[in-house]
Amino acid sequence: MFCPIMLDISNRNCVVFGGGKIALRKIIKLIEYGAKVTVVSPKIIEEIKELKLNLIYDVYDEKYLHSAFIVIAATNNEQVNKEIYHKSIKKNLLILNVNGKENSNIIFPAVKKEGQITIAVSTNGTSPAKAKLIRDNIVIPKMDN
Repeated sequence: MFCPIMLDISNRNCVVFGGGKIALRKIIKLIEYGAKVTVVSPKIIEEIKELKLNLIYDVYDEKYLHSAFIVIAATNNEQVNKEIYHKSIKKNLLILNVNGKENSNIIFPAVKKEGQITIAVSTNGTSPAKAKLIRDNIVIPKMDN
């Protein structure tokens, strides 16, 4: 079971394995919250290249975990993503595997943010679409402070 928590990742090293569209969505979320992002992948889409991140054109290698705070396994190979998960767990890292919550110890909730109010909606990884639907229907009242 996942514990809801707010985590400061500003200036923290986050390593994303994978250079495609799914990786891009996670990268954007990490950047939004101030993380230092390194992308490791033999192929990287243009949208990621345009973000001017630390790009490493390579396949997964455990050596890239050494400075990570959060790891995202977003390769197009489920077996590699599982290996990234197992190595990350052994190093006590926070790991999100895009292939599912079974090989993750963190998940990214659907978030609605207005000013200083942040609301996160999660189905504990069972239905991201349902979490997004609920998030999109949340109305945050305007407040003076």
